[in-house]
Order: sequence, then C-alpha cells, then structure tokens
Amino acid sequence: FWVREKFANVLSAGSHATTFGGTPLACAVALRVFEVIERENLPENAREMGEFLLRELQALEKKFPRVIKAVRGAGLMIGLEFQPRFKALEIVKWFHACNLLTVPAGHSVIRLDCALSKN
Repeated sequence: FWVREKFANVLSAGSHATTFGGTPLACAVALRVFEVIERENLPENAREMGEFLLRELQALEKKFPRVIKAVRGAGLMIGLEFQPRFKALEIVKWFHACNLLTVPAGHSVIRLDCALSKN
C-alpha cells in the first residue's frame, strides 16, 4: 500500500480502489468534497467570479480587437480566442511565466483554469 503505516491495517487489498467501485474510502472522500462545495458555496462563487471575469475580458476584447478575437465561457470555464497570428502555446507559456494556469485549446485559443474558491 501507499499509505501511512498507522492506516495500513484499516484497508485490505482491493478495498480502497477499483475502477468502477464505490469503496468506503471513495465514498468518504466524495462526502467531504460535497461538504466543502456546500460550505464554501462554490457554485455561486463560480457564477459570480465567472460573470466578473467575462465582463473584464470582454472589455479587453473591445480595447484590443487586433489581439483578442473572442471571449466566451460559462461560470469559470472561460476561453480566450486570439487573432490567428498568435499561437496558443506561446500565450500559455507567457501566462505560466506570470504564475497563471492556462492550457491551449486549439491553435489560437486558450482555456483559463480558475480556482473555484474565493481565496
């Protein structure tokens, strides 16, 4: 097992993970995840922050139409499409250098990977 020694005797072989199994450990983790989602009000935060971010990015799209072709998204799933002369991979590298998590999503599109929490 890849588990601390004090927990090794709690789990038996095959009881902690399977591809399609709802093991006690997986269920306990899922329950905690749902508790955090409720306590932190993550869906509402995603909606509020997503609306704010879309507004601000759309303002940049209007200000820099020769750079940004389109902004689209729902909640915190946001994509930025740049004019064709800009390569997504180069833009992503620049964002990473600024400690911002993004991934390419096409030749000239990047996806912003925003945190769901307010902190």
